[in-house]
Amino acid sequence: LGDDPAAPRFIEAVPRRGWRFLAEVREIAVSPTSAGLLGRDAELATVRAQLGRPGVVWVWGPPGVGKTRLVEAALDPDAVRVGLSDEDRTFDDAARRIQAVLGVPVGGASVADRVGAALAGRERGVLSVDGADELSDDAVRGMFGWAAGAPGLTVVLTSRRRPPTEVGQALALGPLAPEDAAALLQARVPPELGPLDPDSAGALLVHLDGLPLAIELAAARLRVVSATSLAVRLAEGARLFGPLEAALQQAWDALDAPERTVLAAATAPGRPFAAEEVEGLVPEVDDPLLVLRRLADASLLAGRPDALAVLHTVRASVRRRLDPAEIAALRARWATVVVDAVAPWVPRALQVDGAALAALYERRADLAQVASELDAVPVALWPRLATALALAVRYVGPWASAWAVLERVDREAPPD
Repeated sequence: LGDDPAAPRFIEAVPRRGWRFLAEVREIAVSPTSAGLLGRDAELATVRAQLGRPGVVWVWGPPGVGKTRLVEAALDPDAVRVGLSDEDRTFDDAARRIQAVLGVPVGGASVADRVGAALAGRERGVLSVDGADELSDDAVRGMFGWAAGAPGLTVVLTSRRRPPTEVGQALALGPLAPEDAAALLQARVPPELGPLDPDSAGALLVHLDGLPLAIELAAARLRVVSATSLAVRLAEGARLFGPLEAALQQAWDALDAPERTVLAAATAPGRPFAAEEVEGLVPEVDDPLLVLRRLADASLLAGRPDALAVLHTVRASVRRRLDPAEIAALRARWATVVVDAVAPWVPRALQVDGAALAALYERRADLAQVASELDAVPVALWPRLATALALAVRYVGPWASAWAVLERVDREAPPD
């Protein structure tokens, strides 16, 4: 505020009491844009239109993408708002939460039936249920029943999970477009710092996945750390964003053992991957393709089957939950998958076969990534990795990574 402590105009300290306002306090209307909905005009219009029609509306997406804020901006003041915790799983759990908000009397029929009757008695209304991530299928079907029994009722649920097939109105909320993410970051930078330079902003945004919550939490930290330093800390896996981390912890806690195993394996490639590539990393899991589908349904994977991706924030969170031995084992398995995939091309590439060299060139990023983690790669793979990487960059470079691997192979690999 730029206030002078000796002659304050806005806030003053009161000895033994705390702080008090001196200037006039006025209430102002907050527009959706100023509330953090930059880049969400189309989605906001969609949700408002859906809320105008009776039935069920399902808004879903990854943690931190802004589901709650979007729905809240679309709701009328008289909508019934209920927030669920990760312990609310059954239909009765949800019904008790809603009963308390509606003030439905206790006694008589079951709590779910009493809530349903109270909702059916409303001529028109909206019930917003936030955080339906852990609700059982029976609980979701029960809410659908409420909507069916109340012709004037719209039930809107927010969840990380993909909606059931019977939902008539659904909105998948994805990360912000790059230009909108950049605009939100600049809008949330503390005013006294001025605008970020594009290079620093871009380096930071790489690690924020276009998630509004992550962007706003990062902007708030720019008062005490530069954008460049914050980007470096995030790249190193620093745990900085409490609210987002809490949401990711809830998502992790909801996974079963095979889902955790496959999600951890999906962090190994470091790039979008085909679903089949993960199969070789999790031989102990039955039907890993089905598990990948469940992870995508839970908003923990993005993309399409031939190019699935793990968000940076999710990847960093998962890696923090693995011990060093687990990470080393994953790296070793991924190295084996990569080297085995390029093995058929190496003999032909040594004969300067153009198609083989092109195929190796397409895998140069994978080979370089594996080479950068050489200590986790089984020594038996070193010569094959070094040869494949050298061929992959033979004509276009850069040679540094291949040369470093070749030197270590020459110096440390067993003679055989």
